[in-house]
Amino acid sequence: APAPRRRSAARAGALRRLAAATRAPKSGIYGLHSHRRPGKGLLYRASIVAGPFRVTTGFSTQPERARQYLAVLLRIRERVRAAQRGGDISSDEAVEACFRAALAEEPRALGAAAVGLRLRFCAAVPAGLWVGGPLLTPSFAVAGGGLEPGLRAWRRLSAARAPLRRGCTNRHGLLARYGGRELGQAWDRLRRAYLEAWVEAGQPAARVEARLRAWEARRGAWQQQAQSYRREFPGVDLGALGGLPLPCTEQCPDGARKAAPPSPTEGPDAEGGQEAAGSSMPAAAPGRTSPAPQLDVTGAPPGSRSGAAPPHAGGSCRAAAAAPKRAEARCRRLERQILDLLMRWRR
Repeated sequence: APAPRRRSAARAGALRRLAAATRAPKSGIYGLHSHRRPGKGLLYRASIVAGPFRVTTGFSTQPERARQYLAVLLRIRERVRAAQRGGDISSDEAVEACFRAALAEEPRALGAAAVGLRLRFCAAVPAGLWVGGPLLTPSFAVAGGGLEPGLRAWRRLSAARAPLRRGCTNRHGLLARYGGRELGQAWDRLRRAYLEAWVEAGQPAARVEARLRAWEARRGAWQQQAQSYRREFPGVDLGALGGLPLPCTEQCPDGARKAAPPSPTEGPDAEGGQEAAGSSMPAAAPGRTSPAPQLDVTGAPPGSRSGAAPPHAGGSCRAAAAAPKRAEARCRRLERQILDLLMRWRR
């Protein structure tokens, strides 16, 4: 039988190939989309993502012309990426200047055919912590004076989020680095900027408000997550630790944290914690359970703080130790389900 690692690699490769087959566009070319409209036949349109901007072309009945449009968009994307690699990614001024120049220069390669390009763009600002995804500006036409309003809407949203850290981060990193008040103020700024941008573009304020309220209702748990971080790790600079996983507040309530870890009363918790701890921990005798090791998130050596309880002790530590095994098992089950669904779809 093949080694487990080889089986896992083969399964991952099959999953990637099947997933790529399901994501392939109908036109057969990534970035080129086809649409069928009654009375007009099959129409083609190109689109790309260049930094924070999403750029699309107008529809064309000729696939060759649509491929030429896609080539223009790809050159625009490469120029924006080069500007991001060459300088500070968080510099909105550099990205905007490069995007302006690319929109003005690259379509000239089409000559007279550039009239049918009909470029439109919108911009995305990360807001996954509050609404589960990025906030998009309205879509603006590059020709006819739409470039300046579109860039102004993007600058407004980007400036509202600017005080928070950018780059490679997610909601866990933001929750570990900032408090609930800072995140609440950031969302207030983003919400106000988003509302102003869409109202200025002609959308009714009531419709935009309803959309924001629906998103907030789906993602309203972020306040409880921020509070649980500060409650689980009082007085600890979580940002300096590089971010920690979300604490298990349901399994480890505040009353369970004491100076000494409580004796576990449930066998499955103790067994999960023992297995995740590794072979360095002695196995518990049959019929008895041993408390899981305490986790000192401050990095201080054991015994350096006499009489002080670690911020994350007792049941919280047992749950954190058993979490990787449970997460791995869930991922394997999900992978098998996805493979089964894809195989059925292929048949």
